[in-house]
Amino acid sequence: MKISIIIPFYNVEKYIDRCIKSVKTQTFIDFECILIDDKSTDNTFFEAKKAIGTDSRFRIIQHKENKRQGGARNTGLDNANGEWITFLDSDDLWQPNYLEKMYEEAIKSKVDIVVCQMKKINDENQLFNFKQLSITGIYTNQQQLVDIFIEHPTTCNKLYKRQIWETLRFPENLFQEDLATCFQTAFYAQRVLFIKDPLYIYYQRQNSTSKHFSIKLMKERIAIFEIMKEIIVEKLNNDVNRLNLIYLMSVVYATHNEIVKYAKKEEKLRLLRQTYHLWNKDFFNPKAISSLFGKVPFHRLFFLWVYYISPTFSYYIFSLKNKII
Repeated sequence: MKISIIIPFYNVEKYIDRCIKSVKTQTFIDFECILIDDKSTDNTFFEAKKAIGTDSRFRIIQHKENKRQGGARNTGLDNANGEWITFLDSDDLWQPNYLEKMYEEAIKSKVDIVVCQMKKINDENQLFNFKQLSITGIYTNQQQLVDIFIEHPTTCNKLYKRQIWETLRFPENLFQEDLATCFQTAFYAQRVLFIKDPLYIYYQRQNSTSKHFSIKLMKERIAIFEIMKEIIVEKLNNDVNRLNLIYLMSVVYATHNEIVKYAKKEEKLRLLRQTYHLWNKDFFNPKAISSLFGKVPFHRLFFLWVYYISPTFSYYIFSLKNKII
């Protein structure tokens, strides 16, 4: 078996047929496809069964309890038999030559991971290029790869040698499991190839998890950071600059952004003030913010500074920016 495909799903009855068909129509046929039903409460399971039909390359594993995306992917990894592994989200799809091109490039270049570009599809089924990465070629520097995968923490759009996942697993029952896991693949890969072909089609739903704010999601984001911190302390000699970057951008800035964009209007300012007092002052301080100069876009650095000085002032400035956009 050349490739194992892992597709977790939960309540995506409108999209699962399209997803499965994009796998069935691949020009590369030597694969197994493991779908994990993470205890869906709608008709996704039956839609998946219908889409699979009699194709013996596909099988569905049903969870007895909901483990979120990370737990479902782990189940897929535990049951994978392929020499190579790739992930597909259940509302996304592939170009017909995704597997063929990724496998061909992996063998030809003798690499451990192949990364392709993505396209994006919206609710109106409009397809457009989404240039996630501006790099191509083979990368072997572990530090570079860690930085790339922290900045672009997408586990999908990649083909991995099976050995990468021998011991590595996703955190379960937590939002943004990719962020905690994707960068760790750099510790197990000697050579990573980035190709320019946009073979992965990412569907951005308006009602996706990333389109709302809740205190629960914020706390899960902090838990993800703690996982990353533990790994960075162990494997990267407690790299403070990387920790500053992750905490300030992936926790503080991301939370601030979600509150201003998605929280109820009457709650925005209260939530900004409330969360302001929850941040870890080891990372949310002037020195840490200054350390990001030249590493993040200036407007993000500016808003972090404003937020640190006054959550009230940052609310009004950020709101004005969003209105202008």
